[in-house]
Amino acid sequence: MAHFRRSKLAKAALLSFLTLGIVQSCSDTERAPRSGSLDDVQAASLVDGANEDLNGIALEAMAEISQNQGGIAAGTQANGYPFTYTGKATCSTNTIDFDNQIITIDFGEGCTNNDGKFREGQIEIHFTDYRNVEGAVITTSSDNFKVENIGITGTKTLTNTGNEAENEWSYAIRLEDGVITFQDGSTRTFEGDKSRTWKFDEQTEELTITETGKIYGTNRLRLTYNEEITTPLLYKSSCAEEAAIPVSGAREITIANQTFGIDYGSGDCDKEVLITWPNGEEQTFVISD
Repeated sequence: MAHFRRSKLAKAALLSFLTLGIVQSCSDTERAPRSGSLDDVQAASLVDGANEDLNGIALEAMAEISQNQGGIAAGTQANGYPFTYTGKATCSTNTIDFDNQIITIDFGEGCTNNDGKFREGQIEIHFTDYRNVEGAVITTSSDNFKVENIGITGTKTLTNTGNEAENEWSYAIRLEDGVITFQDGSTRTFEGDKSRTWKFDEQTEELTITETGKIYGTNRLRLTYNEEITTPLLYKSSCAEEAAIPVSGAREITIANQTFGIDYGSGDCDKEVLITWPNGEEQTFVISD
């Protein structure tokens, strides 16, 4: 297994803090779904947040391996790069099987982690190498896993497709058999393929992430949907605490042959999105906390 460079670990772990607050957007989606698809707008962010929560936990576990092998110490800001640890798995029991390259994270019947969120259930991570090594494959799956009583199941496979330049990494992401289960028992399924590019600016310590791809499934009304990113979504680390959603880019969601668009703006750190309904009508909507 290749050794993790200290700076790369810290830079990579920055992504995990982008998830702070997204999963909290479940408040509106826990209400009765509306036929006007506002529920789908909110749920799209919730699916993003749920997947990133799993991603953040996997990052934290991989960072723990590096720490155990002489890498970054927990709680430090090595080389000026903060957010090395996110506190997503501080109350879990973690088991690392180095021979088979498997990490098991067990929250048991539930506990509150240092990030303030209550999690329960189990996550299993299979890895071939550290995530910033070209060709590395990290597969994360969940079993009876919940965040704030929102259930998340499915498998996420992340493959490092190449380090394009210094401080820049590209990944292919495969989502399979994904299900979000809400407190009222309703569900939203998802699977598909995405690609991501991370870029880190050492001068500003800004991490930007661009994402493209498609997912599909059934929504809470059991209607089939297709979701496609039509303009690459852009995430900025400097906006994460204020708006843990894309700051720019657009996607389209098609349900029952009706397509509506979601535009995330031009780069401002806000939670506003512009929705264009199938009849051409536009509406500004705020993704709730």
